Amino acid sequence: MRKLAHTRRASNDAPRSRYRANTGALFNSPMPPPSPAPSDVALLERVASGDERALWELSSRHGSDLRDLAFTILHDPVDAERVVQSTFHEVRYEAARFDPGHFPVDRWLAELTRVGALQLSRSRAGYRSVLS
Repeated sequence: MRKLAHTRRASNDAPRSRYRANTGALFNSPMPPPSPAPSDVALLERVASGDERALWELSSRHGSDLRDLAFTILHDPVDAERVVQSTFHEVRYEAARFDPGHFPVDRWLAELTRVGALQLSRSRAGYRSVLS
């Protein structure tokens, strides 16, 4: 039987790695501070000028809360998603008319969503009562 020779590392030796640390200047320079996220009002101003990226950012920032609100009214996730899509479609065309002194953006979006969900709910209820 053959004995394997083991070598012990001294306790102060760093473990060997297959990968070398990158010592380039790119990784040694300090990172710039992250840019602050634009405010909702600034995003709406960009939406009013036709910036679809700003509309996407507003949607990703508020879409979940708006879906929850619409679902609370409609009790149907598909209808809730349709209402939220309709809300952001309306935002695209009404952003220039938004007055930040009248409503905060999140409340304005919630109001558009609530009205859209109630309209859909009432139209469906009226449709069902006509059929019954």
